[in-house]
Amino acid sequence: MRTLCGLLFGLATCLAIGAALQAAEYFVDQAKGNDASGGSQAAPWLTVSRGVRDLKPGDTLTVGPGVYRETVTVTCRGTAEAPITIRSVPAGQAAITGADAVTGWKKCTAEMAGGNPLADRIYYADIEWQTGERPAAAPGQRRSGAVPALYAAKEEQSLGRFPAEGWLRAGATTETTLTDEKNLTQKRDVWKGARIVLRFSGGLPQGRTVTSFDPATHTWTLNAPLTAYQPADKVEYWVEGRLPGIHKPGQWAWEPTGEQTVRVYYMPTGEKIADGEIEMPRRPRQMILGQAAHVVIDGFDMGYGAYTGNSGDSVLFADAADAQDGGGQGLVIRNCSMHDHKRFGVYIHGWQNPKLQRCLIAENGYGVMLEGNTGALVEECEIARNQVDGFRDTFKGRGTVVRRCYIHHHFDSSAHPDNVQLHDDVRDILFDSNLLVCGGQSVMMSNVDGVTFRNNVLAGSVANMMICGHNSVKNGTFERNTFVLWAMSMFALSNNTLYRMKGNILVNQGAGIFYAVPEGTTCESDNNLFWVSPGYDAGSPWRGKGGSYAALADLQKATPWEAHSEFRDPQFASTPLYMTLGDYHRQDGWARDRVVVSRPQLFKSGDHVETNFDGVVRTVKAVEGNTVIFDPPMPKVTFFVLLCNWKDKTAFRYDFKTPLGDKYGSTINVPEYMKGDFDGDGKRDVPSYR
Repeated sequence: MRTLCGLLFGLATCLAIGAALQAAEYFVDQAKGNDASGGSQAAPWLTVSRGVRDLKPGDTLTVGPGVYRETVTVTCRGTAEAPITIRSVPAGQAAITGADAVTGWKKCTAEMAGGNPLADRIYYADIEWQTGERPAAAPGQRRSGAVPALYAAKEEQSLGRFPAEGWLRAGATTETTLTDEKNLTQKRDVWKGARIVLRFSGGLPQGRTVTSFDPATHTWTLNAPLTAYQPADKVEYWVEGRLPGIHKPGQWAWEPTGEQTVRVYYMPTGEKIADGEIEMPRRPRQMILGQAAHVVIDGFDMGYGAYTGNSGDSVLFADAADAQDGGGQGLVIRNCSMHDHKRFGVYIHGWQNPKLQRCLIAENGYGVMLEGNTGALVEECEIARNQVDGFRDTFKGRGTVVRRCYIHHHFDSSAHPDNVQLHDDVRDILFDSNLLVCGGQSVMMSNVDGVTFRNNVLAGSVANMMICGHNSVKNGTFERNTFVLWAMSMFALSNNTLYRMKGNILVNQGAGIFYAVPEGTTCESDNNLFWVSPGYDAGSPWRGKGGSYAALADLQKATPWEAHSEFRDPQFASTPLYMTLGDYHRQDGWARDRVVVSRPQLFKSGDHVETNFDGVVRTVKAVEGNTVIFDPPMPKVTFFVLLCNWKDKTAFRYDFKTPLGDKYGSTINVPEYMKGDFDGDGKRDVPSYR
């Protein structure tokens, strides 16, 4: 038996060595390539799609600099001993894009502009409505999201808004029509198909689509009746993305011109549009990896993808749920940038031990979406400014590890954005040594069993910082974390759950409660450090066992919790003194230089404030009632506004080092993480923003 095992081991070793000896390197070069060539360095291929077609175990495909306008489908399979590597050299210089250049721009005429007084500065171009990878639409239908975005010199441009700010008031309405003789004065129908937002006298907004416009009566017809319509109510409205809303350079709009075509309007920042300056997303996926195995993707810039409405629209789409014969194993994505997609930046489903390392995932709809994987590793990544959630693990994910990542700024939309979401039967997930900054909620969990947060810093949340929702989170462990700058509660705990909390720092700087322990919940919480910023009355920030407790000593007497915990200042190296949330029920009072806030007593004239953790020093000019007025203004009014008060400080630098760090809180270096440096060598570890 020993001899047979030795022979088999030797045979496997020989096969692995043989594969390595036969491995080859192939090349793609956009400047001089030809897909009919052999792929050598002297005779490279032209496209990445051709390059990945016939790779064998151990092979390397080296892709040179250039913009590759294609969808790359990778089906080749390496082995655990001889993986296939597909790489950009230099790193980041090969860009796989879902966008195409828009050409054929012409000057807009006054008649075409429908009354826009800036017609002589607006250009237009006619393009196909259909994105490149979907069948034709049925008669009378349009493909949702076929024109999702417009980029000038790689920067997304804003849709024109009518009016530029605020709301217009209609003169008369019915359940299905809106008439405005003062503002709807366009001479032709520039509104058909427009998505509008309406509300009754400051009530909740409703979305509708304009099915037709009558210039003679200044009337829109809507696609569906208004909810809770009352004839006497005044309707306010605004609309985005139509020609009358273009009022300054860098704005664009569009309108359908046929079943499969649209006309795009744009006001350039210069006198005219330069060749190749304008791009629009056309392809919904930039790289597809579902049938691959043991493949390393290294150093690519991928983005600008179209969202057609399919759930699989993604910059990097790796769905291995149906992979056969050893598929769904050995996926490594590293040193890549996935950005500017209206759906997913990264979608990985059904893989064994996939790795996402040192990547930038930014400015997408969702950042990273994991579904049904086992042993996934997300390591030293920056996940930022996606419009919905930054990181999600869902649908029977098992054993995921997220470590040394910087996940931040998922808050600016109405889509309930969170920095992290875990839901639908996720088990045994570890978050270790991460930095989470500025989220709708820092972490939202439901139907999770076995979650551990260790050595993380969580700073800035619109709502509850750590939600254990729907009575379906079991076995939660929170050790040596630092929790600061939340707007509502720190922990929202579930019933019938075991929580272990030890060595954490929780600092209340203008929020509600630390935690409330529901009946039926087992809470083992001790050796933590609590603090409330001086000058703020937090009321009774602990709740449970039938009572509310204003002081830690009271909690310790009445409950088994926090027997050895302390209430003392952690003496952070640098942090705001207070933070509060803009009162989003009173957004009518918001402007770029003022916000109605929930706790105005925390601010006074002369204070230095920061909005949404953007690092810009602003000075409070006045506090009028619940409104804080500051200068300089924000670049735009975001859906939520978090207002941090640094008082007399003007060096806004987050640093949560504490002299009590041998016992409490996280040890990560926050200033280095915020630069994308996770190993402390002074160099950024992930690709930079463009």
